[in-house]
Amino acid sequence: MNSKKKKTGILFVITAILALLFASPLYFIFVNSFKPELDPDLNDILRNTISLPSEWSLRYMKEGFKSVNFSQAFLVSLFITTVSVVLIILVSAMAAWALVRVKTKTSTMLFFFLISSMLIPFQSLMFPLVKFMSILGLDNLFGLIIMYIGFGVSLSTFLFHGFIKNIPIAIEEAGYLDGCNTIQLFVLIILPLLKPIIITAAVLNVIWIWNDFLLPFLILQDIKTIPLAIQSLSKTYSIRWDLYIPVVFLSIIPVLIFYFLAQKHIIKGITSGSNK
Repeated sequence: MNSKKKKTGILFVITAILALLFASPLYFIFVNSFKPELDPDLNDILRNTISLPSEWSLRYMKEGFKSVNFSQAFLVSLFITTVSVVLIILVSAMAAWALVRVKTKTSTMLFFFLISSMLIPFQSLMFPLVKFMSILGLDNLFGLIIMYIGFGVSLSTFLFHGFIKNIPIAIEEAGYLDGCNTIQLFVLIILPLLKPIIITAAVLNVIWIWNDFLLPFLILQDIKTIPLAIQSLSKTYSIRWDLYIPVVFLSIIPVLIFYFLAQKHIIKGITSGSNK
């Protein structure tokens, strides 16, 4: 019994240390969002990074907010992320349902073909893809959303596929007997059962799309997402850290809120497809 308690205590200490290590960047971003870049009379960013600020002022957040037109960048990122994630989830859920229920050699080949696309690095497709989208006239906001859907469907379909295999087919047969057509069956019966994995896929795709820099940088011309707006604070030879850090802090707040609201479903959604 004492040995068991000792192991539990050691695991708790290790977990606590790891939690502090992973949380430390959030601490540094938070406390330095209220500091000047360099000030001999105050705790500043460059010389007193770890310490708490001498004054808890929102001055630098307000200045950074205005300097990058944060409200516009926020709305652009919110639109791109919301539309992309909703469409990724719908397309992936429908594709996975069809691939699970239609058991043929063709469906198996399609599934493995879809999953194998995750192995292709984006860098190998980057320039030809951007050139192709430009030729089609889709080097804009909606072209970016189409590209996000294309890159996001493979992983999401893989997650949905494992989850749907655990749904008894008798539920669907009962739905057909009650008069549901295929669309009604999917919307009214299957989608509600997919709630845990929908939230899991949503969290993974929101974090990826919200924080993505490279694809918007290559595609968008006149508008900026939040990562692009933040990058505009970085000059050739200098960075305004007193504005840069507060804007970074503002940008991660929506994702953190969404993650903490959905975190209880994430492990359930990922592990539910592991046992059939």
